[in-house]
Amino acid sequence: MNWEHTLTEEELVSAIKQAIFEQSEAYYRFGDNKDDYHDHGGHSGRNLEERLANTISGKLAEYAAASLVGVPVSEGEAGVISHGDLGGFIEIKASVYSSGHLVIPPKDPSPAPYILMIGPRLGENRYPKYRAAGWIGWRKEKASERWWRTPPKSKPAGWWIPQSDLRPMEEFVERRDAIRNYLLNPDTVAEPQPTHTDIRLD
Repeated sequence: MNWEHTLTEEELVSAIKQAIFEQSEAYYRFGDNKDDYHDHGGHSGRNLEERLANTISGKLAEYAAASLVGVPVSEGEAGVISHGDLGGFIEIKASVYSSGHLVIPPKDPSPAPYILMIGPRLGENRYPKYRAAGWIGWRKEKASERWWRTPPKSKPAGWWIPQSDLRPMEEFVERRDAIRNYLLNPDTVAEPQPTHTDIRLD
């Protein structure tokens, strides 16, 4: 399968509307009090224009990923670090660089499956095309130290996972339902085993 998707007009409009709604709600709730506003895993020092542009870019990647893996985009909560960009359990990261890394800040959800989407800069194409570069079953406590980077070498601080260390998307689609069942019902569903549907890094 070709793991690429060009956004339709409907997806484009929906992504932009959701991004504007979330940022408008956040601005109304927090205003200029940046100490209370959480954004992409930590406190945000960006202005409203930057936040809105970044949120739109992120939503576009989420809608493209949703189409590829068959899981709907979750409804976000403004200014809150949520768990699950898709279906309440899948995290989406995006990069405008063809060889970009999957970057996970320390405060991002764990455990969770993360998918890296590669796409254009905002406004570069009328109907942006995205590529799913791969996925990883993330557990912060098992993360490799060789992925860890801090400013000034890299910003933000976090685990910068190269595409060569990501798993193929075909594997994620095969394991999607078992991963979802475990993450949404951890008290009643056994954790997937490494030889079948793991979300571990071993």
